[in-house]
Amino acid sequence: MTIKTIAAQPAEKKKLRVAAYCRVSTENDDQRDSLETQKAHFTAWIKMHSDWEFAGIFYGYLSQLKDNLKTAINLCNPQSAEALAERMRQLQQELLDRTEKG
Repeated sequence: MTIKTIAAQPAEKKKLRVAAYCRVSTENDDQRDSLETQKAHFTAWIKMHSDWEFAGIFYGYLSQLKDNLKTAINLCNPQSAEALAERMRQLQQELLDRTEKG
């Protein structure tokens, strides 16, 4: 009887789909600058992770974003939606920390 060894094939790792969600409260000029900064930051952050798939960026003013957030989450699987929510909490804390330090 001959036993043939078959090498295991590495499992293909599926990329995590990640969408960015950015918002500001008003349409004031300083808020517009903040929105552009957020968009650039989140886009760069997502794209620097080779194991993440950029699913899109959703942004606007507070009054416009309820539907945009739903769309962003729906583009991602539940695991990605959790990653999105966690990262949003982290960035919010970082922003608060930086604001307090002045």
